[in-house]
Amino acid sequence: MTQKWKYVGIVSLPVSLASQISDKWVAVLSGETARIFTALTTKIPSEDLFKSKLAVPSSSAFDAFLQSVGGSWNITNIKLKQKIKLGRSYSKWVARITSVFGGGTPTFPSTVAQKVGNLDELRRVIGVVGNRSLGTWEPASMAVLLARGDTRCATYFDSNDTFTGTLEAVFAQPQGNLISPSLISEMVYACVMAKYADEAVDPTNRDAIITAANTVIDGLIQAALSTTYKGTGYDFTIVLSWTGTPTNNVTITATATNP
Repeated sequence: MTQKWKYVGIVSLPVSLASQISDKWVAVLSGETARIFTALTTKIPSEDLFKSKLAVPSSSAFDAFLQSVGGSWNITNIKLKQKIKLGRSYSKWVARITSVFGGGTPTFPSTVAQKVGNLDELRRVIGVVGNRSLGTWEPASMAVLLARGDTRCATYFDSNDTFTGTLEAVFAQPQGNLISPSLISEMVYACVMAKYADEAVDPTNRDAIITAANTVIDGLIQAALSTTYKGTGYDFTIVLSWTGTPTNNVTITATATNP
């Protein structure tokens, strides 16, 4: 087999989420306050609709849940209590959504600002795929875009990226369009979960996650490779592996070969 090109990218976890992302998230979500309030009050403008759209479906779901609690509970009374309490909660619901989303000083924007720290975990995904608004393309995106023959990738290579050979597209356009989201999704899941497992000092599950992902990725690729487009014997692989100290993260290797 002759190697046409090879890409190796090391996933690097950002120390913190860029302020451009968190600030935009706060601004955009806070800006939706009035629209959310209007949508809620338009969809549920009366007590009758509150009961039919919220209370009754909630009671039905609660009924299904209670079927698993066992026979030692008085399920009939529990369901009746929930149904009655919820059925008379319309005025409280209106007051609550008005306080949060409506009125002169809704609390939703300040709550969003207070919770922005929870968005920090998004850096794990950004470390795998990158963020174009920040001008970063990371290994999962690189591997897939290179397989599509995207020459822009070279502009975004950094010290974590290595490319050798002559780039050529691996997939025909229809297959490439279909397979790209699935490949990226599988790599994001595996890289994020493997890093979590490593932080939990659980190398067994870390390695199992990577192995399982490689099987899925290979299956997707083999289903999409076209002998009509590339010829018999052409092969392409994306392989995830764990790299220890000092990296302590996933390495993504994409290789295109032909007979």
